Amino acid sequence: MGENWFKMVDIRGVSLRYESWIPLRSSKKQAIGADYKSVGFREFFFGLGSLAVPVAQKAEAEDLDWGDIGLRNTHQSYVSEGSYYPADVFFERGHVLGVPLVLVQSFDSVNPAIWHLHQDLVLALHLVREGDNWKCVNEGYADVVKLKRDGDGVPCLVEIKTEFLLDYLCARNMGLYTSAYWERREIIEDASLVNWAQEGDEAEEEDNGRWRGRVFHQHGGENFVAEGGYWRNEWIDPGPSSPRVREDDIPINVPFIVDVYGRNETKETLSGVMGWLHFKPDVVESLLKFRGSGLGWSTRDTGGAGASSEGIVHFGVNALGHITVFAKDVGELPAWQQKIWAAHNVTPEGGVSAELFKLQMQNEVPSTKAPEILFDEVFKDLLKTDLFISHPDHLDILKSIHRFRSLDLESLCGLAKDIARLTADTLNKDFLRKIVGVDEKDQKGSLKLVEKSLVAKGVSKTDAHNIMSPLFVAYDLRLRDAHLPSAEYEDKLRSIGIDISQNYIEQGCNLIETCSSALKFIYDKFVQG
Repeated sequence: MGENWFKMVDIRGVSLRYESWIPLRSSKKQAIGADYKSVGFREFFFGLGSLAVPVAQKAEAEDLDWGDIGLRNTHQSYVSEGSYYPADVFFERGHVLGVPLVLVQSFDSVNPAIWHLHQDLVLALHLVREGDNWKCVNEGYADVVKLKRDGDGVPCLVEIKTEFLLDYLCARNMGLYTSAYWERREIIEDASLVNWAQEGDEAEEEDNGRWRGRVFHQHGGENFVAEGGYWRNEWIDPGPSSPRVREDDIPINVPFIVDVYGRNETKETLSGVMGWLHFKPDVVESLLKFRGSGLGWSTRDTGGAGASSEGIVHFGVNALGHITVFAKDVGELPAWQQKIWAAHNVTPEGGVSAELFKLQMQNEVPSTKAPEILFDEVFKDLLKTDLFISHPDHLDILKSIHRFRSLDLESLCGLAKDIARLTADTLNKDFLRKIVGVDEKDQKGSLKLVEKSLVAKGVSKTDAHNIMSPLFVAYDLRLRDAHLPSAEYEDKLRSIGIDISQNYIEQGCNLIETCSSALKFIYDKFVQG
């Protein structure tokens, strides 16, 4: 691989403090080549131990080395001379010097060690463990700590997202002291590949690090083993502030456009802005990608949306399909959520949502209802009847039935596909065949069977067809993959009263609305009589 590879030139110039993720403990080994005795076999190793140390004791911590806090250092409670020493502290010269943020519980040669993340770190950062990841509940279940395992399932690395670690260290007025060891080894045929003397060593010293290289004859073979080992100790300072753990009030410089002139405001000034911010409608889908997010409705065109249950913002939809939000409400969000909203911020156009204005400025509650709510209610009612067959995925699909799915013709067809999955694909054909009086050999689709069932219950053929049209259109729209001309889809939308000159958000809203009305009629006719 060349001399520089063994000398780890690529590692020496890289500081852990500038990485996005910082290892807290590592015992990671990787091999390339199946036969460890053959030329070309290479082996890598990265080991690291760490200790959270009060800033005031930094100098004392820097006396420690790989032998003190490296992988030989496991953790257990013990009693000495009548004094109890807990497992989660590091004693040096008779006093507590630091805290290991990863504690290793060792057993015997049969049972592998267990790596524990320090509970104070877990509680301070509001983490929940899922598998081998710890996620921050307060920030959309973002990954904060990851535990990785080797091919045998044994823990080999724990790393933490840097911004969270620095926040925690700042709150405790601590730094992270690490001691790491890298090793690279290769079986080579010619010892002159490196400049070190055959059967000899070479060593180099540098600030906080030392390197040693060796070349020696392979035991019982003609080839050579070349290896390099690099030790480095590093101190990582705490962050400048702790907005998460200590709840420091720090400036959030996320700009938002507040008027048609493009003037920007940030959190510091948004609270004084008596107006509304405008966002592209795709902001809702971006928010809903986070676990713990939510979307709800108050009236036909107003509701609440947020990336977390504690970050729900009251919004309105204006005539252009823009999301309008009271500026102060966005200004009160945490920084990570403001960034999501800001990515979809646009210059105000089309005015504030009429219904939102009535609610927030005139204290009037419009007596309208969102089609999404109507669809949700009637579908859940239908699942209680013999008309529909329940499925475990139904409720998840139901959550995706909202107008913000419809941003263009393709996504409108995607919304229609999910409506069809809950209607045409869910109808109970056997039950409908009995009503119509046909046997199992009848190949009529489920929607046709409903139409015929309505006729059997006294509805005229024309009325039955008109009532079912939205569900047929939704089913046809799902076939957009056939790449038929857009004009055909537009004709289908027009046929059920959807104005294609309106924005796609409104078209999606109308599609849900017409399908809800069809389902409501079906429910009333079959259940209410």
